Amino acid sequence: LLEEAEYLSCQDGRASMRPNKVVYTSVISAWTRSGAPDAPERAHEVFDHLIRAYDASGGDDSLLPDAYTYSSIIGAWANSRKKEAGDQAEALLDMMEEQRSKLQRGPVPNAIVF
Repeated sequence: LLEEAEYLSCQDGRASMRPNKVVYTSVISAWTRSGAPDAPERAHEVFDHLIRAYDASGGDDSLLPDAYTYSSIIGAWANSRKKEAGDQAEALLDMMEEQRSKLQRGPVPNAIVF
């Protein structure tokens, strides 16, 4: 569904079909809670789609990941038993802080993220 909405918004210019950060974050959160063995990778794929959509939009705030987005994707890695989970979570935290510094706006790491 997410890919279909992305496709329709690009093909037809249907702004109402364009997913925003709430939609992407909901899908990431669903993967985080799924318990699937590949949940962190799948959640990360969705996160990467969000980042690409934000970059392609020229900085549309409705696509700027927020603290909930980051806490959801970090949670996906934290809940996994994968060796790389700690490194991935730390890289996401660094990305969040870099985004805040670069844009002078955006998510602020909070107690939930940590």
